[in-house]
Amino acid sequence: SLPHMLIAGGTGGGKTLAMGGHYDVVAADETTWETEGGFVPTVKDGNLIGRGAADMKGGLACCFMALKALKECDIKLKGNVQFVATVDEEIGSPYGMSYLAENKIIAPDFFINAEQTEMKIVVAYKGCAWMEVKVKGVTAHGSKPHLGVNAVVNAAKLIYMLDKKGVEFTPDPLLGN
Repeated sequence: SLPHMLIAGGTGGGKTLAMGGHYDVVAADETTWETEGGFVPTVKDGNLIGRGAADMKGGLACCFMALKALKECDIKLKGNVQFVATVDEEIGSPYGMSYLAENKIIAPDFFINAEQTEMKIVVAYKGCAWMEVKVKGVTAHGSKPHLGVNAVVNAAKLIYMLDKKGVEFTPDPLLGN
């Protein structure tokens, strides 16, 4: 599913600020769900507890309320403000923020990711390198393993080599290596 986007237009000539994040949640195992009522949101000690309350419905609500405040206060912007919400962040983001930026669906000058950060402003965060690898082998009977090629052993060797060599990347001025 493609993202939802709401744009607050400006008078032109200014920069574009996008804000938002994802509204999907990690798949739940109801047998280990820790809140009372499972999927029913509850308020406990003044805190909202429920699926996605922090990650990241709360942040999205803040972005949406900022757009609402701009409109209600009749603030005239030179640039645009975009609200962007994606639905597949927790499953690898095939159509997430990276997809939107790489395909020029959104091209803001600035982006506010409303992910929870313990009430601290964070200007950058580290990512990860995803790889899909197929390791081939040759089946052999357990009594004659020398006639086969053990794909699991070869995968372990590959993991060891990757661990020693690392993955090439460009160090970030804020995050380092």
